[in-house]
Amino acid sequence: MNNNNVVFIAFEERDNLGVGYLASVLSEAGYNSKIIDFRESRESILNEIKKRKPVLLGFSVIFQYNIDKFIILVKYLRKNSINCHFTAGGHFASLRPQQLFDLIPELDSLVRFEGEYTLLELVDALGSGKEWEKIKGISYIENGKLIQNDLRPLEPDLDNFPWPVRHKPGEYALGKTYTTILAGRGCVHDCIFCDIREFYGPPPGPYKRIRSPEKVIEEMKYLYNEKGCSVFLFQDDDFPVKSDDVNRWIRRFCEGLSGNDLKGKILWKINCRPDEIDEVIFRMMKDHGLYQVFLGIEDGTDEGLRKMNKKLSASDTLKGVDILKNLEIGIDYGFMLFQPDSTFKSIRTNLMFLDTICADGYMSVTFLKMMPHFATKVEAQLDKQGRLKKKSGIQDYDFLENTIDDYYGFVFDVFSDWLQDSRGLLNTSMWARNFINVYKFFNGNTSRIHFLSHELKQLKKEANRFILDTMFELADIFESGNYKTADDDNRDKYRLAIKGKHEHLTEGISKIIRRVMIQNNLKELFRV
Repeated sequence: MNNNNVVFIAFEERDNLGVGYLASVLSEAGYNSKIIDFRESRESILNEIKKRKPVLLGFSVIFQYNIDKFIILVKYLRKNSINCHFTAGGHFASLRPQQLFDLIPELDSLVRFEGEYTLLELVDALGSGKEWEKIKGISYIENGKLIQNDLRPLEPDLDNFPWPVRHKPGEYALGKTYTTILAGRGCVHDCIFCDIREFYGPPPGPYKRIRSPEKVIEEMKYLYNEKGCSVFLFQDDDFPVKSDDVNRWIRRFCEGLSGNDLKGKILWKINCRPDEIDEVIFRMMKDHGLYQVFLGIEDGTDEGLRKMNKKLSASDTLKGVDILKNLEIGIDYGFMLFQPDSTFKSIRTNLMFLDTICADGYMSVTFLKMMPHFATKVEAQLDKQGRLKKKSGIQDYDFLENTIDDYYGFVFDVFSDWLQDSRGLLNTSMWARNFINVYKFFNGNTSRIHFLSHELKQLKKEANRFILDTMFELADIFESGNYKTADDDNRDKYRLAIKGKHEHLTEGISKIIRRVMIQNNLKELFRV
């Protein structure tokens, strides 16, 4: 082996488990892999690559919304004499190969779909000087034509993969460290806004595969004992709560946590659907460390859910939310208030639904726009309607009414800090909840923490009431068209009111975090 260095460029806000698995398979075969966050400076990335002189440089192109940055980076590296083999993988590379080659012609190849074995074979061929163009799962350009080799079947048994390469665990809250982890890959559902099913559909093999609960626990036990991780964030698109009619997988998982002396020592978070929530099962899960659930709610009407092909009802969502609230399990969620067919009537109906689930302050109001990600049904629908707006790999659309475009634009302008900033109200509220939940789990629900939890709920209740009332008011203004003749002073009135409320509430919630930290420090100081 003349050169055993491989470098990956990937988005690394948390561990990129997709690239982590690629690196672990290469490591098992004797290669040295380095994962670099593509948000680092171009100069820093260039220097690291020159130092390592890799046989292959791999780019993880998952989302099309970062494509411009990848284009600039690849051109910069080629211009600065990085001449090794450039390949790319991920959802965009797999589902839009021709488009990616058009955007980044400097690429030598693409590793499509599940790439562990394909990449290993590619690196072996490059290192030994053998022909790589006939490897299964590879695409490349030859004489201006896209060549797509046969796809490699999906690995039927995920337990065969070594554990992914990870960075050093990060701090979560109150000195506890966290890591990300997977129980499986894929999803059996087919929502119009998601490309997960499209990604796992073309290669031979099932849409969804699940690791054995014993192997997941073995990895968690290692990370707890050897790396000090006590908070586990499962990244599954749909955690295997209901892998069968009797919930056999999750029962074995919880039994395994107890049998491996992890019960009471670790916390874990999952993603699932509202209609998968059963009170008995989730009570058992909470008893074994489940503290937070991300729900794909998306819409508060049966008609909207039907259009999304969610195959659940609004009443299913309400039932699931109520169960989690009663069990005092934290809830995050996705909600697409703005959709291609949105009207002011549908927006108001969905705002009323958010009022129903958020009025008590248990959850924070949040919402976003449904985006037409590549290879999704909503992308195809908008393209067929002639509404799909494309620019350098980035896709968007206008609403059916110009007044809704203006309403959406104004709302996300005045509430951008509130909803999207890392130090904004929504994110600060989530962290305050997380700090309180971590303290309760490891130290008990003291009277002081109970008071702070109540105070947080009241502030979130105030925040929810304000944002919903403002959204209703603005909907009336924009639907009437009065905003077109209103002076700037009227718009500035809303900007100033939102800014003032945001600063007041964010400071109040930040104080709660600081007080929880003080309580934890006192607990540690006097711990026997």
